[in-house]
Amino acid sequence: MTHALGPVLLLLLAAGCKYQLGPEGLERPQTRHAELPQLAVEPFDNVTYRRGLEILLTQFLNDEVRGRTGFAPVRAGEADLILRGKIVKADEVVLSDDVQDRVAESMVVIVVQVDVWDPAAQKTVRSYSLREREPFSPAVGRIRTFDQAAEEALRDLAEQIVYGLETDGPKLKKAP
Repeated sequence: MTHALGPVLLLLLAAGCKYQLGPEGLERPQTRHAELPQLAVEPFDNVTYRRGLEILLTQFLNDEVRGRTGFAPVRAGEADLILRGKIVKADEVVLSDDVQDRVAESMVVIVVQVDVWDPAAQKTVRSYSLREREPFSPAVGRIRTFDQAAEEALRDLAEQIVYGLETDGPKLKKAP
């Protein structure tokens, strides 16, 4: 008897939380909230020779916007604001080497230029640069490769960019 109640209870709880049953299980319905500013994240450019970082950063930004902001993510044509930018630096800095000149510890340095564009006013409402450093050690350490350190740095940059959007105050809020 209790086995039959499990799915029923789950559906009742989901209905109370405004979830619906979709093809992949429980999903929160996508609704447009008039009070939320609509934000589009354009794919970031990458002017460095390290390819693929722009794809990861754009993905992490979309995840952050969907997961923890007061912005409703939309396509560029529907947006009140558009987040765009480019990766301008992605380097490895050797911090130390061993007696045989093997790299013992390095650091990834990634610099991004970020712009928040207001399509209605046809102007940039905020422009800034951010830098993130992530150490790694090919020999010993928690992060073993450049790619792993770069991914961690890009996640941190996405969090910083979204934090900047959330804390920028009235400039980035939708007018009532």
